Order: sequence, then C-alpha cells, then structure tokens
Amino acid sequence: MVSSTTRKIISLAISLLVVVISLTGVALGATTPAVSSPTRYTPGFKGAPGKMARDMAGNFYVTDFWGKQIVKLDSNLANPVYLPTSGRPSAVAALADGRLVVAMAKPTPKVVFYSPVNASEVSFAAPAYPLFNPNAVTVDASGNIYVLDSGNSSSDAVVVDPNFGRVRVYSSSGAYLYYFGTRTTSNSNFSVGGNFKLPAGIAYEKEANQVVVVDTLNGMLQYFTAWNNVSCDFVKAIGGTAGRTAASIGGSVTFYNPVDIAFEYSGTALYRAYVPQRGTNEVAVVDTDTAGGAYGTYLSVINGSTVTGADLKLPNAVSFEKTATGGVLYVGSDATSTAAANILKLSVAGGSVPPQTVAMTMSTVPPTSPSSPISVTVTTSPANPVTCTVNGSGTGVVITGGPATWNASLPLTSGNNHILCKSTLGGVTSFKEADTFLGALPPDSVGITLPAAGLYTNATSVTVSGTTGSANASVQLTNSLGGTVTAQSDASKNWSAVVNLLEGSNAITATAWKTGTTSASPTASVTVVADYTPPNMTGTVSFLNSGAVTNNAIQNIDGIVLDANLASVQVSVNGVTSVNVNVPSSSTVALGGNNTYFSAPVTLVRGSNTITVKATDKANNSTTFTRTVTLKPEAVGIAVALPADNSYMSAPGSVTASGASDAGLTSVNAAGTVVTPASGSWSTAAMNVTAGFGSYQFVASGAGLDTVTVKRTINTNATYQQVAITSPASDIATSATSFAISGTVPANSTIPQISINGAAAVNVGNYTLISGAFSHTVALAQGLNTVKIVSANGTTAVRNIILDTTAPDLGMQADSAPAPTIITGSLEPSAKLTAITANPGNVSIPLSIVTFDTYDGSGTVIWHANLSGYSYSTVDFTAADPAGNTTKLSYKKGIPTGDIDGDGVVRLADALAALRHVAGTDIIADPDKFFNGDVGGLINGRVARDGLIDIQDSVLILNKAYGLMNF
Repeated sequence: MVSSTTRKIISLAISLLVVVISLTGVALGATTPAVSSPTRYTPGFKGAPGKMARDMAGNFYVTDFWGKQIVKLDSNLANPVYLPTSGRPSAVAALADGRLVVAMAKPTPKVVFYSPVNASEVSFAAPAYPLFNPNAVTVDASGNIYVLDSGNSSSDAVVVDPNFGRVRVYSSSGAYLYYFGTRTTSNSNFSVGGNFKLPAGIAYEKEANQVVVVDTLNGMLQYFTAWNNVSCDFVKAIGGTAGRTAASIGGSVTFYNPVDIAFEYSGTALYRAYVPQRGTNEVAVVDTDTAGGAYGTYLSVINGSTVTGADLKLPNAVSFEKTATGGVLYVGSDATSTAAANILKLSVAGGSVPPQTVAMTMSTVPPTSPSSPISVTVTTSPANPVTCTVNGSGTGVVITGGPATWNASLPLTSGNNHILCKSTLGGVTSFKEADTFLGALPPDSVGITLPAAGLYTNATSVTVSGTTGSANASVQLTNSLGGTVTAQSDASKNWSAVVNLLEGSNAITATAWKTGTTSASPTASVTVVADYTPPNMTGTVSFLNSGAVTNNAIQNIDGIVLDANLASVQVSVNGVTSVNVNVPSSSTVALGGNNTYFSAPVTLVRGSNTITVKATDKANNSTTFTRTVTLKPEAVGIAVALPADNSYMSAPGSVTASGASDAGLTSVNAAGTVVTPASGSWSTAAMNVTAGFGSYQFVASGAGLDTVTVKRTINTNATYQQVAITSPASDIATSATSFAISGTVPANSTIPQISINGAAAVNVGNYTLISGAFSHTVALAQGLNTVKIVSANGTTAVRNIILDTTAPDLGMQADSAPAPTIITGSLEPSAKLTAITANPGNVSIPLSIVTFDTYDGSGTVIWHANLSGYSYSTVDFTAADPAGNTTKLSYKKGIPTGDIDGDGVVRLADALAALRHVAGTDIIADPDKFFNGDVGGLINGRVARDGLIDIQDSVLILNKAYGLMNF
C-alpha cells in the first residue's frame, strides 16, 4: 500500500525477523510477552517492499515498485511468486474471488483488477477527477473499494493544487461512485475533517464499519463512515503532528509522518492500532478510543531501542494477524545499519502463527475448463471435513465423502474461477487453492528464448523470457518440480518471469493465451538443472600427507569425486594452476553412482608446496582439498616398485611391497609394516590393503637424514579386477620420446586395451595370457601424456607421463673477485644440482656447500656455493631436471677481459664473435675464449661472470671496444 517513488533502491533483501513487542502501556490489559530469536528470508525484491495485503488463504501480496511486480508469499513469508504488472505498483488489496486490486502510480496512474493466474489486468472506470498518485487501497465488508490518492506534493503554494489528495470510492465491479477529501492549505495544520496533506495510507475498520485515512503530513488518523450509497461522512480525527505535541507513553497520541495503520481486535471489539511512522523510524502502538481524550492514548513504540532486533528505517506498511494468544505484526522496512530491507515479523503478547493441523491435497485443477461444474477431490490427514468456495461466494460447499477423502462438484462462472478449499481443526485452518478459466477463445503461440537449453545453476530462481504470437498475451510457466508463475507479453510480444527452482531437473513449460482463452497453445519448454550440493571429496583424495618431505618433484594426486554434475577438477601448486582436468577427459574414469575418478601429475618446486584440488560442478558449486608438502631434491630417498600407484584390487588382504633405498636409510614404514633396508633394497610380503579407496604412505628414515615419503593409491572393491601399471610404477617425467608401458591384469583374462591421450583404445602389443602380464611401447608427445589400461570388465588404471626434452635452466653470477669464494646462481625450481667438480684434479666437491634461498615464484631459485677451502682453476656445476635432462656450466678463476680471439686487444671482432655465439651461428666452444667472452654483468664496474655469453656480454664488449667503458 505504499510506494517509494522519490528514489530508486537498486537491491533489496526481505528478511523475516521474529522478535517481540514489549508493550509498556498497561491500558486494555496489555501484557509483556517473551522474546523470540530472529531469522531472515530473502525473496528477491528489486526495491523496498511496499504496501501489503493478505487473501483468504493467508497469502501475502507485497508491492515491488521498482520491480514492476507484486510479490506473492505464503503465510510463512516463503515460496515467493513474482506477478508482473504493466506499471509500477504502489498499493494492493486482495479480493475474495482470488483477484487483486492493484494501484499503479507510474508511468500512468491507474487502478486495475489483476488476475494472479494469468497476469491479466482490467482497468477501473475513469473517475470524475483523473488519478494523480494512487498509493493505498482498502476494501470494506460490502466489497466497496477505496483508492487513496496522495495528490501532488511537488509544490507548496498557497493556492490548492487541483490534484489534491482524495479518496475515490468504487463498487465491487470497479464502477466509480464517489470521492471525498481535499487538501489542507499550504503552511497550515489540520483544521477541518477531510482536509488532507499528502495522505499515504488507508484501512477498513470493521467494528465501526469505517474507513481510516492516514494523513501523513498532518500527522492524523481521519475516520469516515463506509460508503452508504450516498456519501462517506467524516467521523473524527486523532493525533497531531509530533512537532506540535511530542508523543509520550500513556499520553495523547501524536504522530510524525504516519503512513499506514493495522487494527488488532479482541473478539469483535477494537483493541489496539499499529501505525508506522517514517519520520521517527518506528511503529506507534495506540489506543484509538477517544472517550478519554481528544487524541487517543499512546501505548508504546516499536523500534530497535525498545525491542531487540526491531531496527526500522522508513517503515511503510503494516499488517496484523490475530492468533490464539496475542498476535503477529508484520512491518515493512527499508534497509537499516543492521539488516537489509525487510518485512519484520513481531510477536505481540506471545502470539505466534501455529503450524497447520491438517495436511491437505487437492486433485489437479486444469488451468482451463470447457464446462461447468468441475469435480474436485480433496484428501485430509487426519480425516477432517472440508469446505470449498468458488470466487469467495456464499458460505461454501460442504463436500461429500469422508473420513479422509472428499468430493465436490463446483459450479463455475464465465471467466476465471478461484477455488478455495479449507479444513479447520483445533482452531487452525488449512487451505488449498486453485484457479481455472471457463470460456472458449483461440490460444496464442509461445516461445522460450532464455535460458538456453542445458543450463545448470546453483541459484534458487531463474529468469525465463520469450515471445508470444501476439501482444499483451498471458503466459503461464509451470515447473515440473512444483510451482507456477504468470507473465504478460508487452507491445513487442516479449515477456519474462522469474521461476523458483528446486534441486534437480526443473522442466519449465510455457503456455500462452489471450484474456479469456480456455485452451493453451502448443507448449514451449526448457529444462534447468538446479544443483545446490557441492562435489564431495571427503576421504577420497590420495596424496602425500601434509608435512611430508619428498625428493621427487613429480607427484601424482588422484581421487574420487561424488557429484552428478561434475565439470572439472583443478590442481594447483602454490596458487598456480598445474593441471585442469575437464570431466569427462582422458584423465578421468566414470565409476558409476555419480562417482568420477581423476588422476593428475603435479610438479613440485624446491621448498614448501601447497597443493590444492578444486572440484567444481556444472552449477559452479565447488569443494577444495589442500595438502602442504616439502620438496628437497638432494635428499636421500626410496623407490617403491610394488605396489604400483593408482592400481586396483578386487579384495583386501596382504600384498608384497618392495623397492630400493639410498644409503643411510635404516627404516621403511610400508603403510604400517616396518622394514629394515639391506644392500640398497627393502621388501615385505605383509603390507595390509583395506577395502575401498586407500592412500598408502611409505615413510623412510635414517639418522641425521630427512624423513622422506612416497605415496601409493590402491582402490579395492569387488567390482574391480586386479589391474596395475608397474612400469612406470607412478607418474614420471622423462626425456625419452617413447616408453615401454608394462603391468598386469588377472591371469587368463581377455587381453587388456590401452588408450593414450583419449584416443580410441587398442589391444596392448604384448600380452601373456597365463600370467596376465602385458607391455606396450607408446610414442610420447611433448608435455603431458595420459595412458589408460582397461581390463576385461572395464577396470581402468591411469598413468601420467610428462615428456620434457628441454635442459634445465642453470645460471651463475660470481662476485667481482679474481678467485671468488662465493658463487651465486639460479636454478629451475624443480631441478637439482647433481655434481660440483673442481679442476685441476677433477675433484668432487660435496653438494652440501650449496645453500638455496626460499623460492619466490619467479621461475628460478637462487643458490649460493661456498668454495672456501677449495683450490680451483675451474669449477663445473651440473644440474638435472625431473626428466633427466642436464645442464653443465663452468666457472674459470680470473677476470675475463672480453678479448675472445686472444690477440691482446678488445675490438669489434670480439663483440661480433659474442653476437654470433648468441645467434647460434658460431658457437664458442674453446674454454679460454668462452671465459673471456663471459664478462657477465658488472658489479661496481667490475666483471661478474654468470656462466653464459648472451646479448649483455656482447654489448659490454662492444662498449669496451669503442672506449666507452673499461673493465
């Protein structure tokens, strides 16, 4: 019943906040109820909730001015349905026949009968004076309709504007009958009944059969007799502007910008009234009885200070619901500092809405009916009598049957028929409602343009739009999972509506018709899958345990994700995506039951590595898994030959585990079985494998050494066959362009097949039936190669092989001394230094002289070699990457001069020799020439070699040749 037309609110949430009013006044036997805890609800308004109304079934209808819609909510303020309107609605009232009366203020002021069934609108008859700003509607007991027009407030002239505030009275059919009210002269206060100054609310008071106008700027409630077929006469006015007499509890009533009113009754007697005040951001609780004073009694005030959690801002509408004890007050509020724009639900004197006592179902009522009457069947639980009405007429039809099934033959009238069935038990009434149209006109065509087919979403609603064959046609959207919504096409034949979604496949069907149509057109449909459940990886991801240390940069991470709509699995290292596995792909296996297996290699960097797996479904729900491990490439370690990683078994039990171990390691814990290495190897026949998806950790240790870990994944289930890829036994990187894959499947089983990078599977090249052993040589492509071995029953093992033929990055930067003791260099972060050799004498220098800086993500890690105590003329540094590629750099004692050709003079020829080396046309292989060409960068004007001849060296030599610098 109120619109916020002076500003546009871009976003809004409507929250359901259950609090309690503490009525501090004691008049009329008011009590102090207990406090309830708050909850919130968001139905998706486009602007602040406006005036509200309730129908016979307890549904709420709330205007959404900026959304050009009425929002229908059930009696619990849930399950929103969005009813589009042709203009911006400012007020609404509900009629017994299921229709609404909707006032629209913009762009063209009008009042219409509105059908929630098909969004059709029928305008009221033109009044004696054109509408200017209709902003409130009420209906009396006789069905007469009262439309409040606030009038023109854009100026404050002494001369009364012809568009002054007034109330227009219409019959139940929308015929114009009468108006009353004029405008209070500018800069004056209320003096005569019927003088209004920007009135904003109107309500019907049933005890006295009176209409109450909320006169906002006068700060008054003005009472008039209901329409008596002649006039509406002024009765009384209560209140006064707060600026004239400040309100006080127990004192006379004064208001500051009141905008609406709701009444509370005790039996049939008026008990209290609730008046929201935009000027003070609160609700006044008043006794409107003026027998004891001219202005009634001010009982209490509701705001965030008097009632916990009841913060209000520009409250604009109220509705009161009587309950068995006390009642419930609903207040529309704009956003506050503590809550989004909302409808506040407050318990008065312990009142609460009781749950329904009867569960009801109604047989399907078609949207159109060819004839009257119509048969309806209602079932109740527990068994209880049922009464049905059509368009709110009469006392209803007591339908036959029982004790739990009831049948009725309901007469229909031409046009729309609103069927309302109710069953009352224990003072609580349950409702079922439906609509059907009786008539016969041609249908209209309809099409859906958005959303596109195949949409997955985690939103609770979706906007559906399309076209109709003609303009201003009605459209009904039906969701197979429940719920309908209506829309109306515009002059360009376009329509849109918001459809609520439930989890699962929502098949949304659209039908269209013109007003009065009984048959629907051929339907258009689209299916939207709503998915609110994120992928589940709990306990089914296998990787090194957090805190583990490894000397192997190439690691496998695999797992099983439970999700019906899985889209991708992304693996990242230290926040940088390493592998993005789409589903399905060559790196995944469908296991059935919405389970998807994935396997991916990750390349660790020196130092700490945070590994994150993010599984995302098609609706963009996601789940993450994180482990943190450390790579120490130079650490000693173990190899696990058996069991193979990513393998399958058909039953749990003991298996053989074996492998190699580096010197110094004295213990290997093979997934719980401890083994002592001997002669560089270890083995046990008692490793225990349990049922299900298992991640098994092999931990090796020795005195003074890092404890290192290797993982193996074994998936054990009776539905699987025993399948293993034993060579390579885990994911690897290699510089070889082909690889002989080998492994085992069950003996005497059908020959297994192999697939590479998603290509069609073929039989393996070599297979021994009696043992189940197989082998197959595969050609590798640069980068990631994913190999799948598929057994006779479809059990699939996956192995990832990375082909890398590029030598690792290795650089060095000595200080400017002729024979430096510290040489600093850079190294590919996953590579390791394998040898340091000093000459003359080919002396091996231990790797322990090298320290590494913490890797900063720059692409190389910085190292420092301390050569103090070692005599050398040259030092060779060799590095290897995980694929076995190597790079060797030599450092020669002394200071290079740039004289590459050794003629004793630095000339242009030396610079050109350096450039030809950089271009690769004439490589400088001679160690002495290379030494003199590697002038490196300059440190304090002195040469500092970096082990390379590059463009920087060429430029420095050229500058020296032309006398521009000296070093």
